[in-house]
This record gives sequence, C-alpha cells and structure tokens, in this order.
Amino acid sequence: MITAHQNYSDSSSKAGITVDHSYVSVGIKGSKEAPIPDAPSVDKIKANDTKISGKATMNNTVTVTLPNGEQYTGKADQNGNYTITVPAQKVGEQVKVTQTSAQGKESAATTATVESNEKPVINANPKTIQVGDTFDPLAGVTASDKEDGNLTSKIQVMSNNVNPAVSGVYSVSYSVTDSDGNKASKSVQITVQSLNGSIDVNTFYLGKDSWLNGKFNGDIAKVGLEVNGKKHQVVNVSGTSYQYYAKDKNFKFTR
Repeated sequence: MITAHQNYSDSSSKAGITVDHSYVSVGIKGSKEAPIPDAPSVDKIKANDTKISGKATMNNTVTVTLPNGEQYTGKADQNGNYTITVPAQKVGEQVKVTQTSAQGKESAATTATVESNEKPVINANPKTIQVGDTFDPLAGVTASDKEDGNLTSKIQVMSNNVNPAVSGVYSVSYSVTDSDGNKASKSVQITVQSLNGSIDVNTFYLGKDSWLNGKFNGDIAKVGLEVNGKKHQVVNVSGTSYQYYAKDKNFKFTR
C-alpha cells in the first residue's frame, strides 16, 4: 500500500513566491505466498485394478498420470481420501500421482508400481486309505500365493463326506482366500479300500536275493515289511504281484 500527502502553498507578495512541500510517505504491506502441498500417498495398486486411492489434502485436486501419459483427476474429500477410476493396469507399470491446491500449487509426484495379483494355489492330491485308517482332511494339504506366501493356515474344508469305516469313493473340497480377496477352491477324491484279500511271499535267500517277490489278491493296495520287530517303508502295489527291495534291511539269522 502506498500513501502520499503533499502540502502546497503559493503566496504572492511583493517579497516574492513561497512554496511549502510537506512530505510524501510510502508504506508497503507484505503478502505470504501459498505453500506447495506434500506429495499424496497412494495405496497399493494391483494388476487389473481400475481404481487408484490414497490420501491428499482436503479439497485438493489429485491427478493420476499413467505410463502412456493419460491423466485422470479427482478431488480429495473432507477427510483427505481420494479414489480415481482408471483403466486396468499391468504388473510392473509405474503410475505417478500429484495433488494441486486451490492456489494452483502442484506437489511433487508419488510413484507407485503396479504389483501382481495372482490367485492362491491349493496343493491337495487324491488319496487312498484303508478301512479303519484315521483320516485328517488337512494332512499334507498346503496353499500359497505370490504376494502372501504360505496360506496353509487359511485353508478351509468346505465339505468332507469321507467315512473311513466304510469302503467307497469320497471327496473333500477346500477353499482359501488371500489378503486381496482372491479365492481358490479345489476338490480331491478320497478312496477308502477294504482289507479283504491275501498276500503270499516267495522264498527270500539271505546274501543272495535283493527283492522280496510274491502275489496278492483282493483289495490290497499297499504292502510293508517288518524285520525283527522293526517296521519298514510301506509301498503302493497294483495288479496281482509285487516286488519289495529288502537287501538293505537288517536281516539276522536266528537259531
């Protein structure tokens, strides 16, 4: 602000002219420049997301710049939250987000990289058990995904009609959901076999033979070996004959 005041008098007399200049005063009132806002925060962006969200200053305009140069804008609400709709993005692409104040001051950009958003994978295989065996539907079943890692503890058994007391073919269904809400499901077949059948063993010569050989019939699906009270590996068999490697087992002569 500038103010000026001037007194001027002109007196004429026989003695001459008198001029009185009083003063000129100048005052300048300072003004404060609007600040530049901070860069906005950006929530994680996953592959195929069509909305980008985060935090900015209330009522500021938020601008999203895609890798191809396209820009999309929106406003931060009274709580500073913003959500802007964009085309689906691909893994590894970089998105830049800025905010602009009402005074036209634009912030620095926040750069966000689009992350993968894969569904989890359930690892469960069909099983065959014998009548009377104990059955745990979660035994040996695992789940994982690229973002969350091990999700085994999150597996849910959606259905399980297995009756270990009765031979037959049953099923178990599993489900798991990751932190992004992606859900995976899988069903596996469980076969319960009866123990009806018989097994024969051919003569095994110590120091000469390596394999136990024999035949079986009925519903037998597995055979095992017990030597001197020690139980060894159980192996799957099919058809009517079997071989079992026994040379490395600790046979001893008894008298």
